[in-house]
Amino acid sequence: MAVDLLSLTEVLARTGLSRPTFYRMRQRGDFPEAVRLAANKHVVLWRSDDVERWCEWNAAPRVQRGP
Repeated sequence: MAVDLLSLTEVLARTGLSRPTFYRMRQRGDFPEAVRLAANKHVVLWRSDDVERWCEWNAAPRVQRGP
């Protein structure tokens, strides 16, 4: 089974996080661990399943407005 991997740009687009917020969350351990490729340790990617699960767990409740 193939695993979809996301770049930082894709992660930011899916989560709606700004780059500084993302890095703060990552530093605190509040975001899924990255995957480093064996061929190039400088390439950092995230499993799409982990990112989607994080988005579901951290979704803000919808607030209804008006009457």
